[in-house]
Amino acid sequence: MTMQETLTLLPDWLIWWFNWLVFAVAVLPLALLIWPQSRRVGVIAVFSSILTGAAVYGMFR
Repeated sequence: MTMQETLTLLPDWLIWWFNWLVFAVAVLPLALLIWPQSRRVGVIAVFSSILTGAAVYGMFR
């Protein structure tokens, strides 16, 4: 069962919550790249979110 198939089995409110979490983890750290003081933290956060996303998708394979 793939991750997309698993998500279709969930209630709508849970899918919305999951989408918000994915947005918060994947997109919001990009805002840290705007300011020079937080660029190092932003790069680490973006890199770790990519690794985490790859691990989650790998678990569903």
